[in-house]
Amino acid sequence: MKSWDASTGASLMVGLVAIALAVLAGDGLSQVTTTGSFRYPVRDAGTGRKTAEITGDSASETPEGGLRITGLRLAMLEIDEKTNAVVEASDCIYKLEDQMAVSDTDVRIVSGNLIVTGRGFTWRSKDGVMKIKSRARVEIGAALDLGSYMASPDK
Repeated sequence: MKSWDASTGASLMVGLVAIALAVLAGDGLSQVTTTGSFRYPVRDAGTGRKTAEITGDSASETPEGGLRITGLRLAMLEIDEKTNAVVEASDCIYKLEDQMAVSDTDVRIVSGNLIVTGRGFTWRSKDGVMKIKSRARVEIGAALDLGSYMASPDK
């Protein structure tokens, strides 16, 4: 299995994500692993509009044909592509064919003045439904600037 370092450039990371997606589509390529940060836009199948953006520290193909993402940051977008909510988890599987993300790790969701935490989640990009599996907790407080929140490397 080959691995690439993010220091080789952002264009390489874009290419690696494209290769990983090709692997998931079943083109017969061997395992693919990316190290370093990456971005993957999630688009509505009917309109082509970007509805979310998945970023992470690394991604690798799973035996089931999914993408294991470590350091997940999922930005859910409004029609104008403004960030509406941010989901964070240390580990997640994104099932490309089903357009679904699943995780059994701790999750944190920030949207406006709400912070939701819990253990494990499922998210279906087709309909935008997210379910927290257990230990869900909701905090209501001062509104957060999600643009600044997404730009922060500490989040």
